[in-house]
Amino acid sequence: MKPGLRAPLLIGLALLGGCWLPSINDATADAMVREARQLRATYPPSGRGSSAVPIERLPPAIASIDPKEVIVFGWGVEIIVRHDFDGGWGYSLPSKARDLPMPAKCYTKRREGLFSHGPC
Repeated sequence: MKPGLRAPLLIGLALLGGCWLPSINDATADAMVREARQLRATYPPSGRGSSAVPIERLPPAIASIDPKEVIVFGWGVEIIVRHDFDGGWGYSLPSKARDLPMPAKCYTKRREGLFSHGPC
């Protein structure tokens, strides 16, 4: 690859990679954190360690980002917006940040209790 093409290509890929998550405003983010607490109470993890939340039963703010899957774990709630072969893009809403399942480098803190992530 020509040296002059490397930087624009990498920038383009980085921008494209960031497009997999819907943009959320502060009010939606705050509501998602509240709704995740409600989901943890309503759908406690089963004996398998997780409970899937039916898409048709999602609370409004979480439903507004059109998730493909919402799962309640012992550590918190995982919202998958786009599946991919190596994980996918989505949001993690943990009870405590230290309980997030992936390495810290995989997450971007959006606000207290809400982290976005890509495949990691």
